Amino acid sequence: MGSSIAYDFERISGNSRDVVIIVTNDGTLQAVSRSVHHLTGYRADEVRGRNVLEFVHPDDAPVTSEMLKNAALSNAPISGRQDTTSIDVRVLHADGRWLPFAFVSNNLVVSDGIIVLTGREVGEERRLEMARNAIFERFQAVARSAPVSIFLLDADGNCEFVNDRWTDICGQTAEQALGDGWREVINHAETSGFISAPDALATGQVEIALRHANGELRTAIARWQPIVDARGARTGFVGTVEDITERKALEARLSHQATHDALTGLPNRVILNEHLQVALSRARRTGETIGVVFFDLDRFKVVNDSLGHEVGDRLLKSVSLRLSAVLRSSDVLGRFGGDEFVLITTDPPGTAASQAVTERLRQVFDEPFEIGIGRPYPCTASLGVAWSDSNSTADSLLRDADVAMYRAKERGRGLTQAFDDRLRARALDRLALERDLPTAITNREMTLLYQPIVNTRTGDVHAVEALVRWDHPTRGRLAPEAFITLAEETDLIIPLGNWVLEQACLDLLPFDEITLNVNISACQMHDGRLADRVADTLAMTSFPADRLMLEITESILVNDIETSVTTLNALKDLGVKIAVDDFGTGYSSLNYLSRFPVDSLKIDRSFVHGLGQPTGLGQPTGQSEIVRAVIALAHALGLRATAEGVETTDQLEALAALGSDSAQGFLFHHPLTLRALRDLCEPP
Repeated sequence: MGSSIAYDFERISGNSRDVVIIVTNDGTLQAVSRSVHHLTGYRADEVRGRNVLEFVHPDDAPVTSEMLKNAALSNAPISGRQDTTSIDVRVLHADGRWLPFAFVSNNLVVSDGIIVLTGREVGEERRLEMARNAIFERFQAVARSAPVSIFLLDADGNCEFVNDRWTDICGQTAEQALGDGWREVINHAETSGFISAPDALATGQVEIALRHANGELRTAIARWQPIVDARGARTGFVGTVEDITERKALEARLSHQATHDALTGLPNRVILNEHLQVALSRARRTGETIGVVFFDLDRFKVVNDSLGHEVGDRLLKSVSLRLSAVLRSSDVLGRFGGDEFVLITTDPPGTAASQAVTERLRQVFDEPFEIGIGRPYPCTASLGVAWSDSNSTADSLLRDADVAMYRAKERGRGLTQAFDDRLRARALDRLALERDLPTAITNREMTLLYQPIVNTRTGDVHAVEALVRWDHPTRGRLAPEAFITLAEETDLIIPLGNWVLEQACLDLLPFDEITLNVNISACQMHDGRLADRVADTLAMTSFPADRLMLEITESILVNDIETSVTTLNALKDLGVKIAVDDFGTGYSSLNYLSRFPVDSLKIDRSFVHGLGQPTGLGQPTGQSEIVRAVIALAHALGLRATAEGVETTDQLEALAALGSDSAQGFLFHHPLTLRALRDLCEPP
């Protein structure tokens, strides 16, 4: 640096309380005033020759470099007053502290590229301002990368800052949101309880609705916190806005899935029960009557088993659409499960309105359904109706309607049954039996009777069918119709069936020439362990396998043909015989019959009843032809044909003429006790 410049610098800076420095274009320190040591702790010889940026905070380096660059480009002479440029930077003290300084470039550049800068340590107020600015800059840096919208409001609720995420949420730019512009996107009609007055705001959050620039309504959560100064006065607010539109949509979908049937979209059992509870609660206050219609599609299982579950699903959806089309606004329809639907109504019993409800439901099934099988499919439903009283609960009302529906099914398909005192008594009676049944086997209340099966031509007894009875301690002897269905529904049929098989084998063991016929239930047939249980029973009782004939109804066998074939083959491997019971009442398909390894067909009593009488005088048209065809089919397949329910000699003679091999019925013998059977057969 020239001597004249050095003289001038000493003259200018010698007594200055400000920092005065001379740097080159690249920021190299050439000279510093005496005040540098006092203000920063550095001696002149410690900083001379070093770059000025070494003493500037890294965050302030870019603005410092920019000022030097601009000063160099100005090329201003050293004399004369020029416009000044001021920057705030933090300077490193020798003890490691960062001190806030305000530097001014006077645009004084000499011909050899020397720049003069002056700086002054700022006061407390300016220091706080710089600190706030630094904090705000860091806040902006964080806000730019935040996944939510971050905003700053002043004490009057005017927006001072919002990050770009705000634009993603509502389509409004950050510039448009400044001031009170942010309020323009708030959908007040959809935002319940939104607070618009800033002085009413406090720490908290609220769900708000925002109208996006594209017209879409979006949902967000706004959270805020007051900003207070050192005196505790509120100066503004800082907060976030989080877009929860997708989350709300997902929650709505999950809520709908939890309360609605996925196939039909109707309310499911959970929401139906809630609706019914609310309706009953209202009815207790108003005195109105709540009706429940419980209906079940007839023979729906046939659709699933023969046409497939996909076709069954199409039928369920078609039924639900038709049902929904006849509803009134006050009706609540839901899918209770499987092929069962429930309707909740407020029409009093016995009125034209209540009758109109059931009639509308029945009319839904008047026309067949298009379910994609090439032809319309006719479908009926059985309806059970129950009405509330002052003691009704949701569970009891649904139960009563369910009981009525099953009674309708018992009476025939496509019927409606109202729940009444008679059905209530029947339901209570059934409940009592259900309570007593589990202990019936262990208490030795079950007993076996045996109905002989005779040779049609000779009349000789060659087999017996084991028939279970329940000697109830208070009701007396109960026929199977009173408890077998109950045993199947309560999962007691397996232990009961096991007991019948075991006891019958023990009873008939001494009868060397007699075949034992034992009925097998659907639960036994399809639980996958029937063959093992039969094998265990034969081994335990030493009963010969070739003397055991298992009777399985036609409907059970065709319920799951593949499983039936597997189970029957396993039984045949044991050496036991198989009879198809009630043949002719189900599918009677030669295709499936040829696949089953069976030994005998038992002709259902409904076909035997009219035999031996002239057509029109007790014998339905074609009855004997049906029996003849069944017997011919059995013989063609190498099977025996046995007729059930023979009660007259005319029936016996007709069966003998048609070629039936065996027969059983009251004509020969009623079911016998073991002692009576011994007397009849006189075993050695």
